[in-house]
Amino acid sequence: MVLSSHYRLGGALLALTMAVLALGGCGGLGGPAPVYRNLADIPDRPPVTPKDVNDKAVQNLAEERAKTMEAAEKLRGESVTTPAPAPPPPGP
Repeated sequence: MVLSSHYRLGGALLALTMAVLALGGCGGLGGPAPVYRNLADIPDRPPVTPKDVNDKAVQNLAEERAKTMEAAEKLRGESVTTPAPAPPPPGP
């Protein structure tokens, strides 16, 4: 009975020691104080882009995507020519 409670106490002390060491390693105990941002330095919210400008940008991106897909299909249709092998290096 006494031996069993001795192991419980030792295990509890070991767990407590490991927890303190883990928190100390993470800066939890005695670490640097947190630095808070000055709220006066936060910039104003940017203006909302008008819907017509967004719609135009979406349209331009869709057109560019279509052009890119057409160019890719054109390249897929072309035959691949293998270049001639490089000449052998000059001998000594």
